[in-house]
Amino acid sequence: GIRFGVGLSPLELYREPWPQSRKALTRKLQALNRLEPDLMGLLFDDMRGDLPELAERQVSLAHVAAEASTAEHLILCPTYYSFDPVLEKVFGARPAGYWEHLGQNLDPSIDLFWTGQEVCSRTYPDDHLTQVSQYLQRRPFLWDNYPVNDSASLSPYLRLDAYPASHARLSGQVAGHAVNPMNQAYLSQIPLHSLPEAYRAGGDYRPEAAFMSATRACTPPELARHLIADRALLQERGLNALTDAERRGLEDRYQPFAETGQPHARELLDWLNGGYAFDPACLTD
Repeated sequence: GIRFGVGLSPLELYREPWPQSRKALTRKLQALNRLEPDLMGLLFDDMRGDLPELAERQVSLAHVAAEASTAEHLILCPTYYSFDPVLEKVFGARPAGYWEHLGQNLDPSIDLFWTGQEVCSRTYPDDHLTQVSQYLQRRPFLWDNYPVNDSASLSPYLRLDAYPASHARLSGQVAGHAVNPMNQAYLSQIPLHSLPEAYRAGGDYRPEAAFMSATRACTPPELARHLIADRALLQERGLNALTDAERRGLEDRYQPFAETGQPHARELLDWLNGGYAFDPACLTD
């Protein structure tokens, strides 16, 4: 059931003259077609957007992409993919009517990524999704920035909790649900394991039980026991607030698992020792 996709970020291509931008995008997509992707993401996020005709130009490029790509499904990420004011602060003022123009003029077969009320949203209220669906004239394709931890504020934490109970009410309100994992690929399995459970269980979904179940499903029993017991230190206290005694205790507990090749424990120890320190070159803060 796994499909393969490629995300293409054509940096500010919409600022180039139309003939050149169309040709450049077509050439790139024809090259990517050799990979036979099922999904193609055309990603205009994290680029300057203070251009009056931004939506018009992005719609035109999206239609070029839909024509040139052999992928069965195209997803566009707008430059302004949330109501979060930080996007205008960093990438310039959003043009008037940007979302409405996208919704009215973009082919309805093309999905639109959306991160929620904030860039890193934890919940997606019903009234918010209704409003966004009206703007975009289609259900949003969620780009869920949990449990991602690649920013300066989040990199000191291992975000292991299950998805919140509100996620169990998203069925039928979104076109799809993409998740952005942590830098720690194996530890990311724990929270990610709970998302399909939220969709399956619906009103019967219980996040705490889902966390316990996911941890035990993804790691050996004794390691799961330690991760469950240490969750508050890892997710709430975080690396910068650990005392020397707490840090040594974590190292002592997880070193034996790492020595046997257990990847979740290796990632945790690497995190403890600064292996995932924030890179100032990253755009997020």
